[in-house]
Amino acid sequence: MKAVINLANVSYGINRHLIEACIQTKTHYVDLAAEYPDILEIYKLHHVAFANGVMLMPGAGFNLAPTDIAGRLASEGLPDSEKLFLGFATFGAASRGTIKTVLKLATATGYSRVSGDLIMSKPPFEKRLFRADGKDYNLIHNPLMGDSLTGFITTKIRTIATYSYYPWILIQFMQGRMNWLRKFLFRYSNLFFPLGPTQEELAKQYTYTWAQTENKHNQKLIVTIKGPQAYLFTVKIIGRVIAQLAVNNTYPGFTPPSVYGRPLIDGIEGVQISIEQH
Repeated sequence: MKAVINLANVSYGINRHLIEACIQTKTHYVDLAAEYPDILEIYKLHHVAFANGVMLMPGAGFNLAPTDIAGRLASEGLPDSEKLFLGFATFGAASRGTIKTVLKLATATGYSRVSGDLIMSKPPFEKRLFRADGKDYNLIHNPLMGDSLTGFITTKIRTIATYSYYPWILIQFMQGRMNWLRKFLFRYSNLFFPLGPTQEELAKQYTYTWAQTENKHNQKLIVTIKGPQAYLFTVKIIGRVIAQLAVNNTYPGFTPPSVYGRPLIDGIEGVQISIEQH
Protein backbone atom coordinates (compact mmCIF):
# COMPACT_ATOMS: atom_id res chain seq x y z
CA MET A 1 0.00 0.00 0.00
CA LYS A 2 1.16 3.54 -0.77
CA ALA A 3 1.67 6.33 1.75
CA VAL A 4 1.44 10.13 1.74
CA ILE A 5 3.49 12.18 4.21
CA ASN A 6 2.01 15.65 4.67
CA LEU A 7 4.85 17.93 5.79
CA ALA A 8 2.95 21.19 5.34
CA ASN A 9 1.67 21.26 8.93
CA VAL A 10 -0.57 24.25 8.21
CA SER A 11 -2.56 24.54 11.42
CA TYR A 12 -6.31 24.98 11.06
CA GLY A 13 -5.75 24.13 7.39
CA ILE A 14 -5.79 20.33 7.34
CA ASN A 15 -6.20 19.20 3.76
CA ARG A 16 -9.34 17.14 4.19
CA HIS A 17 -9.57 16.54 0.44
CA LEU A 18 -6.08 15.02 0.47
CA ILE A 19 -7.00 12.72 3.36
CA GLU A 20 -10.22 11.65 1.67
CA ALA A 21 -8.28 10.95 -1.53
CA CYS A 22 -5.86 8.80 0.49
CA ILE A 23 -8.76 6.79 1.88
CA GLN A 24 -10.32 6.32 -1.55
CA THR A 25 -7.03 5.14 -3.04
CA LYS A 26 -6.08 3.08 0.06
CA THR A 27 -3.03 5.21 0.75
CA HIS A 28 -1.77 5.59 4.33
CA TYR A 29 -1.68 9.20 5.57
CA VAL A 30 0.93 10.64 7.96
CA ASP A 31 0.85 14.28 9.10
CA LEU A 32 3.03 16.56 11.24
CA ALA A 33 0.05 18.58 12.51
CA ALA A 34 -0.17 18.36 16.30
CA GLU A 35 -2.63 21.10 17.30
CA TYR A 36 -5.99 19.94 18.57
CA PRO A 37 -8.22 21.32 15.77
CA ASP A 38 -6.11 19.62 13.09
CA ILE A 39 -6.01 16.32 14.94
CA LEU A 40 -9.76 16.43 15.50
CA GLU A 41 -10.35 16.85 11.76
CA ILE A 42 -8.26 13.75 11.09
CA TYR A 43 -10.02 11.83 13.87
CA LYS A 44 -13.41 12.52 12.30
CA LEU A 45 -12.38 10.27 9.41
CA HIS A 46 -11.35 7.36 11.65
CA HIS A 47 -14.25 5.04 10.90
CA VAL A 48 -14.16 5.37 7.12
CA ALA A 49 -10.35 5.00 7.15
CA PHE A 50 -10.61 1.93 9.38
CA ALA A 51 -13.17 0.34 7.09
CA ASN A 52 -10.79 0.86 4.15
CA GLY A 53 -7.70 -0.40 5.96
CA VAL A 54 -6.00 3.01 5.79
CA MET A 55 -3.88 4.40 8.63
CA LEU A 56 -4.25 8.08 9.55
CA MET A 57 -1.36 9.17 11.77
CA PRO A 58 -1.23 12.77 13.05
CA GLY A 59 1.54 14.39 15.06
CA ALA A 60 4.39 12.31 13.62
CA GLY A 61 6.98 14.90 14.66
CA PHE A 62 8.37 16.54 17.77
CA ASN A 63 5.20 18.41 18.76
CA LEU A 64 3.32 15.23 19.61
CA ALA A 65 5.19 11.95 19.06
CA PRO A 66 7.53 12.26 22.10
CA THR A 67 4.72 13.34 24.46
CA ASP A 68 2.56 10.49 23.16
CA ILE A 69 5.34 7.97 23.75
CA ALA A 70 6.21 9.47 27.15
CA GLY A 71 2.55 9.24 28.16
CA ARG A 72 2.44 5.59 27.12
CA LEU A 73 5.58 4.77 29.10
CA ALA A 74 4.28 6.60 32.17
CA SER A 75 0.89 4.89 32.07
CA GLU A 76 2.49 1.47 31.61
CA GLY A 77 4.77 2.14 34.59
CA LEU A 78 1.82 3.16 36.80
CA PRO A 79 -1.12 1.16 35.42
CA ASP A 80 -3.73 2.53 37.85
CA SER A 81 -3.02 6.16 36.90
CA GLU A 82 -5.96 8.56 37.03
CA LYS A 83 -4.22 11.74 35.85
CA LEU A 84 -1.73 12.50 33.11
CA PHE A 85 0.24 15.74 32.73
CA LEU A 86 2.25 16.26 29.54
CA GLY A 87 4.70 18.99 28.60
CA PHE A 88 7.42 19.95 26.17
CA ALA A 89 10.11 22.58 25.88
CA THR A 90 12.32 23.63 22.98
CA PHE A 91 15.49 25.65 23.35
CA GLY A 92 16.84 27.62 20.42
CA ALA A 93 15.68 29.36 17.28
CA ALA A 94 12.36 28.53 15.62
CA SER A 95 11.56 28.76 11.93
CA ARG A 96 9.47 31.57 10.49
CA GLY A 97 6.69 29.11 9.73
CA THR A 98 6.58 27.81 13.29
CA ILE A 99 6.48 31.35 14.69
CA LYS A 100 3.64 32.32 12.35
CA THR A 101 1.64 29.26 13.40
CA VAL A 102 2.14 30.04 17.10
CA LEU A 103 1.19 33.69 16.61
CA LYS A 104 -1.88 32.75 14.61
CA LEU A 105 -3.19 30.27 17.19
CA ALA A 106 -2.08 32.11 20.33
CA THR A 107 -5.61 32.99 21.48
CA ALA A 108 -7.47 30.01 20.01
CA THR A 109 -9.65 27.73 22.12
CA GLY A 110 -8.41 24.23 22.86
CA TYR A 111 -9.40 21.36 25.12
CA SER A 112 -8.44 19.57 28.30
CA ARG A 113 -9.77 16.19 29.34
CA VAL A 114 -11.48 16.03 32.72
CA SER A 115 -12.93 12.74 34.01
CA GLY A 116 -13.17 11.48 30.45
CA ASP A 117 -14.89 14.55 29.02
CA LEU A 118 -13.30 17.07 26.67
CA ILE A 119 -13.65 20.54 28.19
CA MET A 120 -13.14 23.67 26.11
CA SER A 121 -10.26 25.66 27.50
CA LYS A 122 -8.69 29.01 26.69
CA PRO A 123 -4.93 29.48 27.14
CA PRO A 124 -3.26 29.96 29.53
CA PHE A 125 -3.18 30.75 33.21
CA GLU A 126 -2.33 27.56 35.07
CA LYS A 127 1.37 26.66 35.36
CA ARG A 128 3.16 23.44 36.29
CA LEU A 129 6.77 22.73 37.18
CA PHE A 130 8.66 20.03 35.32
CA ARG A 131 12.23 19.07 36.19
CA ALA A 132 15.10 17.96 33.96
CA ASP A 133 18.86 17.73 34.45
CA GLY A 134 18.62 19.24 37.93
CA LYS A 135 16.66 22.32 36.84
CA ASP A 136 13.00 23.31 37.19
CA TYR A 137 11.05 24.53 34.15
CA ASN A 138 7.81 26.46 34.60
CA LEU A 139 5.44 25.48 31.79
CA ILE A 140 2.16 27.19 30.90
CA HIS A 141 -1.08 25.35 30.24
CA ASN A 142 -1.47 24.89 26.48
CA PRO A 143 -4.87 23.38 25.57
CA LEU A 144 -4.08 23.47 21.85
CA MET A 145 -1.79 20.46 22.19
CA GLY A 146 -3.56 17.53 20.58
CA ASP A 147 -2.61 15.13 23.38
CA SER A 148 -5.97 15.57 25.09
CA LEU A 149 -7.29 13.38 22.27
CA THR A 150 -4.32 11.18 21.36
CA GLY A 151 -3.21 10.76 24.99
CA PHE A 152 -6.59 9.34 25.93
CA ILE A 153 -6.48 6.89 23.03
CA THR A 154 -2.95 5.85 24.01
CA THR A 155 -3.33 5.60 27.80
CA LYS A 156 -7.09 5.51 28.54
CA ILE A 157 -6.37 7.97 31.37
CA ARG A 158 -9.46 10.10 31.85
CA THR A 159 -7.91 13.37 33.07
CA ILE A 160 -5.20 14.91 30.87
CA ALA A 161 -3.66 18.38 30.85
CA THR A 162 -0.95 19.68 28.51
CA TYR A 163 1.75 22.30 28.98
CA SER A 164 4.39 24.14 26.92
CA TYR A 165 7.48 26.18 27.70
CA TYR A 166 7.06 29.58 26.07
CA PRO A 167 8.79 32.97 26.36
CA TRP A 168 7.15 35.73 28.36
CA ILE A 169 5.96 37.72 25.35
CA LEU A 170 4.13 34.74 23.84
CA ILE A 171 2.39 34.05 27.14
CA GLN A 172 1.11 37.64 27.06
CA PHE A 173 -0.26 37.05 23.56
CA MET A 174 -1.91 33.80 24.67
CA GLN A 175 -3.59 35.63 27.53
CA GLY A 176 -5.05 38.16 25.09
CA ARG A 177 -2.66 41.01 25.85
CA MET A 178 -0.91 43.21 23.26
CA ASN A 179 -3.02 41.76 20.47
CA TRP A 180 -1.97 44.61 18.19
CA LEU A 181 1.67 43.53 18.49
CA ARG A 182 0.81 39.87 17.83
CA LYS A 183 -1.04 40.81 14.62
CA PHE A 184 1.78 43.13 13.57
CA LEU A 185 4.45 40.43 14.02
CA PHE A 186 2.32 37.91 12.18
CA ARG A 187 1.74 40.25 9.25
CA TYR A 188 5.41 41.25 8.93
CA SER A 189 7.01 37.99 10.06
CA ASN A 190 9.19 37.89 6.93
CA LEU A 191 10.95 41.03 8.16
CA PHE A 192 11.55 39.92 11.74
CA PHE A 193 12.14 36.17 11.74
CA PRO A 194 14.61 33.96 9.85
CA LEU A 195 13.53 31.07 7.65
CA GLY A 196 14.96 28.69 10.22
CA PRO A 197 17.92 27.88 12.47
CA THR A 198 21.44 27.65 11.08
CA GLN A 199 23.37 24.37 10.91
CA GLU A 200 25.30 25.42 14.00
CA GLU A 201 22.09 26.17 15.88
CA LEU A 202 20.60 22.84 14.84
CA ALA A 203 23.58 21.03 16.31
CA LYS A 204 23.51 22.88 19.64
CA GLN A 205 19.79 23.12 20.42
CA TYR A 206 17.83 20.51 22.35
CA THR A 207 14.36 19.63 23.60
CA TYR A 208 12.65 18.18 26.65
CA THR A 209 9.45 16.18 26.84
CA TRP A 210 7.71 15.19 30.07
CA ALA A 211 4.88 12.89 31.12
CA GLN A 212 3.71 12.59 34.71
CA THR A 213 1.05 10.14 35.83
CA GLU A 214 -0.64 10.05 39.23
CA ASN A 215 -2.94 7.54 40.92
CA LYS A 216 -5.42 7.91 43.77
CA HIS A 217 -2.73 6.96 46.30
CA ASN A 218 -0.70 10.01 45.25
CA GLN A 219 1.95 7.82 43.68
CA LYS A 220 3.64 9.45 40.70
CA LEU A 221 5.69 8.27 37.76
CA ILE A 222 7.62 10.77 35.66
CA VAL A 223 9.09 10.13 32.23
CA THR A 224 11.57 12.67 30.87
CA ILE A 225 12.87 12.58 27.32
CA LYS A 226 15.78 14.77 26.35
CA GLY A 227 16.10 14.99 22.60
CA PRO A 228 17.85 16.79 19.76
CA GLN A 229 16.70 20.06 18.22
CA ALA A 230 12.99 19.94 17.41
CA TYR A 231 13.31 19.96 13.61
CA LEU A 232 16.07 17.34 13.65
CA PHE A 233 13.99 15.23 16.05
CA THR A 234 11.02 15.51 13.68
CA VAL A 235 13.07 14.36 10.69
CA LYS A 236 14.39 11.34 12.59
CA ILE A 237 10.91 10.36 13.79
CA ILE A 238 9.39 10.71 10.33
CA GLY A 239 12.20 8.55 8.93
CA ARG A 240 11.35 5.80 11.39
CA VAL A 241 7.64 6.04 10.63
CA ILE A 242 8.40 5.71 6.91
CA ALA A 243 10.50 2.63 7.70
CA GLN A 244 7.45 1.06 9.38
CA LEU A 245 5.28 1.90 6.39
CA ALA A 246 7.85 0.33 4.08
CA VAL A 247 7.36 -3.05 5.78
CA ASN A 248 3.59 -2.52 6.02
CA ASN A 249 3.64 -2.33 9.83
CA THR A 250 0.51 -0.19 9.90
CA TYR A 251 -2.74 0.06 11.83
CA PRO A 252 -6.04 1.03 10.18
CA GLY A 253 -7.87 4.17 11.27
CA PHE A 254 -6.74 7.07 13.43
CA THR A 255 -3.44 5.95 14.98
CA PRO A 256 -1.24 8.00 17.37
CA PRO A 257 2.56 7.67 16.93
CA SER A 258 2.96 5.82 20.24
CA VAL A 259 1.56 2.71 18.55
CA TYR A 260 5.23 2.04 17.66
CA GLY A 261 6.27 2.50 21.28
CA ARG A 262 9.64 3.48 22.67
CA PRO A 263 11.55 2.02 19.66
CA LEU A 264 10.25 4.93 17.54
CA ILE A 265 12.69 7.28 19.30
CA ASP A 266 15.12 5.04 21.19
CA GLY A 267 18.60 5.18 19.73
CA ILE A 268 18.13 8.49 17.93
CA GLU A 269 21.26 10.56 18.51
CA GLY A 270 20.72 12.88 21.47
CA VAL A 271 17.73 11.01 22.90
CA GLN A 272 17.91 10.16 26.60
CA ILE A 273 14.90 8.63 28.38
CA SER A 274 14.60 8.58 32.17
CA ILE A 275 11.81 7.11 34.31
CA GLU A 276 11.36 7.96 38.00
CA GLN A 277 8.70 6.84 40.46
CA HIS A 278 7.77 8.83 43.56
